[in-house]
Amino acid sequence: MRIRASWFFSTLLVVVLLSACGGPVVIPGYAEVVGVYSMSIMTNNSPAFEMVLYLNDDYSAELSYDYLAGDPPIFETGTWLINSDGTITVRLTKANGVAMYPVVSNNFALENGGLTAVSGDDLILGMDELRMQRI
Repeated sequence: MRIRASWFFSTLLVVVLLSACGGPVVIPGYAEVVGVYSMSIMTNNSPAFEMVLYLNDDYSAELSYDYLAGDPPIFETGTWLINSDGTITVRLTKANGVAMYPVVSNNFALENGGLTAVSGDDLILGMDELRMQRI
């Protein structure tokens, strides 16, 4: 009888401790994150700006900005990782092959199959609300 009581109280303690944590943090898997994401800004019903983010399977990242005005696009490269809280950090270290200073680091949440910027150095071009869809 003593073993059953001990087992019961141990199980109860585990349940209480887990419920106090506020639930599990869902961390996206590697396969859920790897991919290509894009966003366009429209003016007068036509695209004026396009941004494409590649999160590659070797943890490299590439971001291109194209102002669609005839100028060549800007390419930034770096790395990405999945944080313990489930956000994705993208660190961009080079622009058109030249080292960037300071390094740009932005955090994204994986939402509805796309990426939403949640914090960072400049939230990419100073945009307050950046949402990129997976393509």
